[in-house]
Amino acid sequence: MAKSRAAALHSELTLRKLQAFSVVAHLGNMTEAARQMGVAQPTLSQLVAGLESLVGTPLFLRTGGALVLTDAGEALLRKADAVLSEFDDFTTTMDSLTVDRPVQLRVAGVPSVMRLLLPPAMAELRRAFPGANVDGHEHSPAEIVNLLYQRTAHMGVLGANTVPEMSAGFTQMPIYLDPTVLVSPPDAPDDLPFLHVDLGSAGSQRVAQWFARRFPRARSLMHLRSYETAVRFAEEGLGRCVAPLVSCLDSQRSTGLRVQVIDDLPPRRLVALIPQTHLRIQAYAGLVEALGNAARARIDPVAAALPHLG
Repeated sequence: MAKSRAAALHSELTLRKLQAFSVVAHLGNMTEAARQMGVAQPTLSQLVAGLESLVGTPLFLRTGGALVLTDAGEALLRKADAVLSEFDDFTTTMDSLTVDRPVQLRVAGVPSVMRLLLPPAMAELRRAFPGANVDGHEHSPAEIVNLLYQRTAHMGVLGANTVPEMSAGFTQMPIYLDPTVLVSPPDAPDDLPFLHVDLGSAGSQRVAQWFARRFPRARSLMHLRSYETAVRFAEEGLGRCVAPLVSCLDSQRSTGLRVQVIDDLPPRRLVALIPQTHLRIQAYAGLVEALGNAARARIDPVAAALPHLG
């Protein structure tokens, strides 16, 4: 019996099943996990069910549309993530041993970073690493975390306060402290609505509380999922928003928006999240440095000229 079970594990336990289990566990939703992995939901369900069959016990409690890990699932997730991390390390080592193979960096970032900072950073990167290529994905912070967990991306660029604490296995590398600014249409009245960017974080709540104190007569117009969308609404005179400076650089110059640095709110800590197994690839560290250089070159001169709001 033991030999039969061992044979089944060797023949049926695959990395694909472990990856499917890991992505579903971190997202807690089968539909979203299937979308992120680019597979049909029945296929993903079969992969997870196949792993549960091998383990011999349920790994999830299914309550309505939510999936919650069982005790067995919690224990297995730690091991599965460790195995997947070790496999990433193995493939990274293989790549480092391949002579003259172009370096492929898989990067996911928030829209403003991908639009304004990544292009000059890539140009600097290629001067230091002529064979480097960047496979870029523009996403929201939550989607970036999902891509990192499912290993579709190996570097995420986002605000440190926009995502929950990452699990072990990821290293946070600082890029830039992006000033937090108030973005207003010209001659905006005090009761102009608040364009709330709700990222589901403590930082979003702190911004909403600051705005309520500063503009007690203003109502909240809508809840948005990106700073760039909020700035676009401000361009049309529909409200004020609080955003990182990089999110409104183009609009501030081309539309005459009033932009003020908020001294009472901390700057956004722009960081890179990288699996520890990929830190040995020097091009990733080179890209982090290049992004920081691009941010300082693009943002610092603008920030220095802006008025401050105490």
